[in-house]
Amino acid sequence: MLVARVVHREGAKTAKLLAFVLLGLFAAVVVWKAASWGYHRAAGYELLGKWRAEQTSVMGFSLPIGANLEFAADSAMVLDTRVPVAEYEREGNLVHVIVAGGSGVQANFTFRFDDADHIVYDGPLGVTLRYRRVKAAK
Repeated sequence: MLVARVVHREGAKTAKLLAFVLLGLFAAVVVWKAASWGYHRAAGYELLGKWRAEQTSVMGFSLPIGANLEFAADSAMVLDTRVPVAEYEREGNLVHVIVAGGSGVQANFTFRFDDADHIVYDGPLGVTLRYRRVKAAK
């Protein structure tokens, strides 16, 4: 009887230890995933997904046209062309999309979040492109 209790206690301790280790492992995976998911977010906003151009401004003139965009974890779709994205970096309400080009050349495109569903690209020579998030059909 005493042997059965000792074995039962040792089994309970082993089960608790195993549960503790599994819980720790689960927590580590959650933290790692949360950190890796955060690379494309700015101020809580999600950049990944489809964006429709609302307005293009060039040197003070505004036009209701522009190229639609789609961002994935490792690429961006621009003008029906998939471009590999090396990295997304965030800085406050800005997301820097770093595109790896040939010969080790990288291009950096910075998008500013006005709110969760609106981003702005301020390009060279006074070019400003405004985008609205495309909501998924329900």
